Amino acid sequence: MEREHSELQQHITRTDWWCENLGHWRATITTAEATEEGGETVACYSVCVSLVEGEEMANSRWSVQRKLTEFQMLHRKLTERLLADERLCQSEALYAFLSPSPEHLKEEADDDSDLSDYGEEGDGRRDALAEPCFMLIGEIFELRGMFKWVRKTLIALVQVTFGRTINKQIRDTVNWIFCEQMSVCYISVFRDTFWPNGRLAPHVKVRTDSERSETKERAQQKLLDNIPDALANLVGQQNARYGIIKIFNALQEASANKHLLYVLMEMLLKEVCPELSAEVDNI
Repeated sequence: MEREHSELQQHITRTDWWCENLGHWRATITTAEATEEGGETVACYSVCVSLVEGEEMANSRWSVQRKLTEFQMLHRKLTERLLADERLCQSEALYAFLSPSPEHLKEEADDDSDLSDYGEEGDGRRDALAEPCFMLIGEIFELRGMFKWVRKTLIALVQVTFGRTINKQIRDTVNWIFCEQMSVCYISVFRDTFWPNGRLAPHVKVRTDSERSETKERAQQKLLDNIPDALANLVGQQNARYGIIKIFNALQEASANKHLLYVLMEMLLKEVCPELSAEVDNI
């Protein structure tokens, strides 16, 4: 378990380093030899991967062993799918070929079976709760090219660390957020905020534009200062900062925030008072 977890952490770091330096890598064949495999002679090459320039760092150089047939397979994938050099440097096939990470992290799955969680029912229904979350992460943090690698690494890391699928993690979290105890907590907080000690709360003093601007800057800085390490390792430090700023700016739209608040309040009221659903339908 510890060794597999360590391999996953190294894979995350190496993938992040690869993405941050796209277009600056160099691969050279250092040695070539013939080996016996299954009674046949196979050509095997040692490939050294390193940054074109810059100081030597832990993940700036590594070596992998690749067979001639793997070179041919890489050539076929690149010629079939990639036509421009700009896209070539972002090729997942190229990184899979040059990466010394464990093979199970680089295998392609046609049906995304690791996103399925059949639960206790055993009826085979596909539960793709995680897929929209991955799409949202990709959109917010502008992950391109290597996103499938990041997603697969995240899935494997969660499964190794928690011993359960991402779908189950999401479903359990959502169930906890909307459970009866939490609903009671939300109502209590709402009541104590607007009616402290059973009396209507006094009007809050309207803030000046300068106070609003100062509060906004402090809030944004606190978010940037408290980016989770797991997020920074997953999408990269720069992408994490850009994504947080994008989310923060999106939540500054007053009309959109009001609409979101009304929708959430409607959902909460329908959950607490189911009879309201029938009344709303009759309107």
